[in-house]
Amino acid sequence: MTTMARRVVAWYMHNLRTRPIRTNMGTSAVLMAIGDTIAQQRLEDSLPKGHVRHTIIPKNPLFPQGLHLDLARTSVMTTWSALMGIFWTIWFRRMDLLFAAAPHRLLGVAGKVATTAVFAQPLTNTTFLSGVTAIEEVLILGTTDLGKVAEAAKEKLRAELWNTLRSSWMFWSPCNVMTWTFFPAHTRVAFGGVVSMVWNVYLSFVEHRAQGETLLSALEIGDEHVDNSNSGTDTGASGGGGGGGGGGRVA
Repeated sequence: MTTMARRVVAWYMHNLRTRPIRTNMGTSAVLMAIGDTIAQQRLEDSLPKGHVRHTIIPKNPLFPQGLHLDLARTSVMTTWSALMGIFWTIWFRRMDLLFAAAPHRLLGVAGKVATTAVFAQPLTNTTFLSGVTAIEEVLILGTTDLGKVAEAAKEKLRAELWNTLRSSWMFWSPCNVMTWTFFPAHTRVAFGGVVSMVWNVYLSFVEHRAQGETLLSALEIGDEHVDNSNSGTDTGASGGGGGGGGGGRVA
């Protein structure tokens, strides 16, 4: 590792200790932006109504299809993720305090993981699906009827919450065991943020996918776009580029 890299890592670790909430907010926001960008480029075929994709990087040898982003959507997703950085910083502290007197370390870890699965994960997934849907209805689609906004959020929860929650338990429970077993307290949210690169892609896809679309079918669509790009055929919607803003709303 170079001297500059060591300095950057040392600076980051110092900020995790001295400014945990601010640092975890920034980390969570950046990683969600990356995850949403991957989802838009790789997994999604069309833009839902009201969404606009902007060209960030034109086509070039490094980006044969260019880089095209729905910036409004990415802004909503990163803002939500920054707020979750605050929540998880506080949550991890509370779990450490709640199970500090556990008779055995592994019992404490099991208690933290179980409590997180029962209380925190349903709360955060419900908040994400309903909150992001409502915000996008108002800010991106321009819906002014609060009844329609509430109905869109309810329909999103009905369609996606249970499957998302099951996936969350399967993905995060083993990660949380690792987090509380092997990582110092001040690095846990940051470690979760790195792992969440994969989860953020999935969450972004779930929030914006078309009705009935699966992750496997989306990956197949992404492969078709890559193949078509390599053969000189442009199949991207609204500006090209291998993927749009979510393939339609489930509302």
